[in-house]
Amino acid sequence: MSDAGPADVGQPIDLGSLARGADGAVPVPGTALRVLGVRRRTPVDAGGADTAGVWMALLDGHLLVDLPFGDFRELLPGQALEIPGGVEATLDPVEPSVVLIGRSDRARTAPASDVS
Repeated sequence: MSDAGPADVGQPIDLGSLARGADGAVPVPGTALRVLGVRRRTPVDAGGADTAGVWMALLDGHLLVDLPFGDFRELLPGQALEIPGGVEATLDPVEPSVVLIGRSDRARTAPASDVS
């Protein structure tokens, strides 16, 4: 049983205001997450091919995630998407958007055709 009580619970954080008030991704206090306000095309830093990538959840707005070879994914509020490391992607806002971003904890595995 924990000794923590109601006084130990933090205060709510308005992630939309935090994101809209900054240029670029902003750390969410007390977490490994970042929040990003997207008002123009923004590249995604998913890391190199040897990393697990990023996970993102759209909190507000409407986004297209441009992927290689003309592919894309549409994100609406409440939807999430994982982008593997090494995949180049760009966030293209249909309207100003707020995205919660974290590093994926799933290790990337190579497709069978890439294995020697």
